[in-house]
Amino acid sequence: MSIAAGEDLPQAADIASGVMNAFGMEAEEMGRISDVMAASFTQTALDLNKFQYGMSKVAPVAKQVGMSIERTTGFLGTLIDANVDASTASAQLRNILITVKKEGISLSQAFDRIKNAQEPVTVATELFGKRAGPIASILANNTEKVDQLTKSFNNAEGAAKGMANTMQDNLQGDLDAARSAIEGLFIAAGDSQNSGLRGAVQGI
Repeated sequence: MSIAAGEDLPQAADIASGVMNAFGMEAEEMGRISDVMAASFTQTALDLNKFQYGMSKVAPVAKQVGMSIERTTGFLGTLIDANVDASTASAQLRNILITVKKEGISLSQAFDRIKNAQEPVTVATELFGKRAGPIASILANNTEKVDQLTKSFNNAEGAAKGMANTMQDNLQGDLDAARSAIEGLFIAAGDSQNSGLRGAVQGI
């Protein structure tokens, strides 16, 4: 993921582990998270920073209402593609999920009400308020895109590795891979005080 996103290993690891914790996932699922992230970077306007901001407020609520990381990323990618900034997308998608849970309706029911209304913006505002209403209206008009992205992310296994292989197939990629390996060594040395790695690094 670090190589695929063109970012430092610690930053990529922090973001991925934060998402893992927010969704209550296990460490063994880190590959799944990385693949979903990589796929979203190639199929939408999301990047590492937008993904981080996009997940910041909505991920814990999405987990509570039983929404997967793939579905949540589909919603975020759709909003980012509609030129909604990541922070707004995160906050208002969270508010939409809270509202439908409180009202005892599903997202699809809410979106159907908006799409079938004579005044969609008015209905969206009545359902979700002035701030979340426009976001709900965007999603209501792009349900097929959300579904397509979700399906793609559900089948994203290997996306991070494939993206990294493409991006590192040059000298700069070799240098980035070496840098990530060294950063990984430093992390391992810091986490394993009795492993002998720290002494080896000091010796070097």
